[in-house]
Amino acid sequence: MVEEQRHHRLGEVYLGVGEFGEDVSAVLAEIIKALLKGPYRLRSFVVFGSRARGDWKPWSDTDVVIIIDGLNKPLRWRALWELDLPEDVVNKAHDIELEARVFTPEEFEEMLRSFSLTALDALEEGVVLYDDGFWRKMRAVFERMERDGLVKRIDGGWKVVISDAPSKRARAYRC
Repeated sequence: MVEEQRHHRLGEVYLGVGEFGEDVSAVLAEIIKALLKGPYRLRSFVVFGSRARGDWKPWSDTDVVIIIDGLNKPLRWRALWELDLPEDVVNKAHDIELEARVFTPEEFEEMLRSFSLTALDALEEGVVLYDDGFWRKMRAVFERMERDGLVKRIDGGWKVVISDAPSKRARAYRC
């Protein structure tokens, strides 16, 4: 898949402006470009929260999940600035109040199995700006969990049904 096809959602979804008039989509495109040039493999870049739902305000933050393979160092804060991106890119991310949550594929799979609110929210409402297939796989697992009644969106959060046979349930939802 060519890079332009992987970024197709940027042109299709309006993610708004920041508090000082910054085009959020344009900044996110720059961040994705910088991540693709990094010494690791970008697997998925997904916007969730108010920007993805379309109920953002100019002062809203920009919540993103970033899945990266090949990190050569542990990330203490799970933040974008730990990825050694160019300073101008990090500054633009700061301007749009970027709240980046950076994970390895294995960490995100564990988050889904553990019913992390970040994972559930991002998988339900996320706008995918880049994916090499990893997010599509996680989304299929999430949809199966919903279909089977294991997780259900409720007002203000999630209802999670815990089985009496956790080992059987865990095997059914291996990522």
